[in-house]
Amino acid sequence: MSKNKFQINEDGTVTFRISEVGDRSRTTLQGPFKVKGSLSPYDDLSAGRDMRQLLGDNAVSATDHEVNLAYALSQLRHRITESPSFWLEASREGFGGADIDHNIILKVLGLAIDAEVTYRKHLRSEAKRRLKDLETSLNKYDEEEQKEEVDE
Repeated sequence: MSKNKFQINEDGTVTFRISEVGDRSRTTLQGPFKVKGSLSPYDDLSAGRDMRQLLGDNAVSATDHEVNLAYALSQLRHRITESPSFWLEASREGFGGADIDHNIILKVLGLAIDAEVTYRKHLRSEAKRRLKDLETSLNKYDEEEQKEEVDE
């Protein structure tokens, strides 16, 4: 897949596309995903609860691969707001993509996290731009007030 482009949406979400071949199925899966720009504290807690549920009572004996998949599925459950039909068709117990190849699940999670990083950078950039605009406006106002004082 080529370098991914993220589209930052006005509603605080980020859209990206994937086109990947599944390691097991050898099927190309492609389509757009819309994910939250960041998770709320409640989303974080819910994702953690979901992860523990997926791992079950013997979570301490889970392999690293199982932990990674549980983390990915639980995170994506709370990050994805819109997905291609293949993601929903492969759902199990409310976890979209649960029956898709491991590499696709992990790729979507990686892109969702990259989307959050991009979104946060965008917010910082917007905040800096707005501060600069405010500073410019205040300086202009101060100059106009000084002119008025001189004219009086």
